[in-house]
Amino acid sequence: MATQQSVQQLPRHLFVIANKGHLLGQLYFSVLALFMTITIAGCAMGTNVMRPVPDELTLGVTTKEAVLGKYGTPDNTGETEVNGKLVDVVGYTFVDPNGRTHIPGVNASRNLMFNFYNNKLVGYIFTSSFQEDHTDFEASKIEEIKKGVTKKSDVIALLGDSNGKEIYPMIENKDSVRFLYQYFHFDMKMGFLKAKGKIYTKLLTVDFDSNGTVTDTEYSTKESKI
Repeated sequence: MATQQSVQQLPRHLFVIANKGHLLGQLYFSVLALFMTITIAGCAMGTNVMRPVPDELTLGVTTKEAVLGKYGTPDNTGETEVNGKLVDVVGYTFVDPNGRTHIPGVNASRNLMFNFYNNKLVGYIFTSSFQEDHTDFEASKIEEIKKGVTKKSDVIALLGDSNGKEIYPMIENKDSVRFLYQYFHFDMKMGFLKAKGKIYTKLLTVDFDSNGTVTDTEYSTKESKI
């Protein structure tokens, strides 16, 4: 069985591909690197983080040192430019070839990514494809969210607590907060000297003004071949 030292040998300083500030590029790279390693090792690898509980993280207040003190040495780090600001990225990725998944046939993974600006937390996202704590959500309920009408409490009642949040500079408006609902899974197998398969994600962003009223929403899905 591989040791924690094997994890530390994975690429750790990565420049992320930002998609409206979201960490999909680094997420894909991190999961792929771990998958290729566990194919050889035959056991779970990475940092098995759990979903942050509500109010455990405070945007604009929680420091990078506090996050590292709680979650330990990250599996990957990097930086990206968002809205003209340089943002630090810290990520934890866990892959278990024997884990039970929300959707049969995919690989089991958990991912927790953080963004920091001036050493303060400005965004985070947790995703899981494990059966017991998956972050999938019912897209059919999105149409009930109305701009200028729906409140934060209404969104939470519809979809549950968000599995991520962002503030400026991850979003343009300094007075807004964004809820992230994201589900991610990958279905990969090791071919001749390289991994082959698909990566799937669906993402809902919900922006709120300073009064907690919805100002904007965006929903997307994407499937990519490796």
